[in-house]
Amino acid sequence: EIVTTALFVMVILTVATDERAAWNGVMAPLLIGLFIFTAATVVGPASGGSFNPARSLDPVLYNQEWGDVWIYIIGPLAGGVLGAAIWTFICLREGPTPDPRFETARDDEPHSPRDDERRP
Repeated sequence: EIVTTALFVMVILTVATDERAAWNGVMAPLLIGLFIFTAATVVGPASGGSFNPARSLDPVLYNQEWGDVWIYIIGPLAGGVLGAAIWTFICLREGPTPDPRFETARDDEPHSPRDDERRP
């Protein structure tokens, strides 16, 4: 439950909220749905594939059997925090500062193939 939810959070943060993505969230519903299908298929037989604590609480409240319900409550909560922390560490950290001596043409400066021919 922890690993699956962590991966789920990372998928959502990557495909739906990351502005650097080429598709700008257009493919998010398809990719999130594909992840849910894959995760439910793989994890479902092992743990029931309960990614939502509210979904796990309904049968417990109805039957009043509290045995292992903590797994389905703590697992997704911890997985969500873990996934957000990993995504933040990987995707939001600053890269190295480029050396200005090796600076290339800037976006605001026009560049064409003929510029290379004019250089001595």
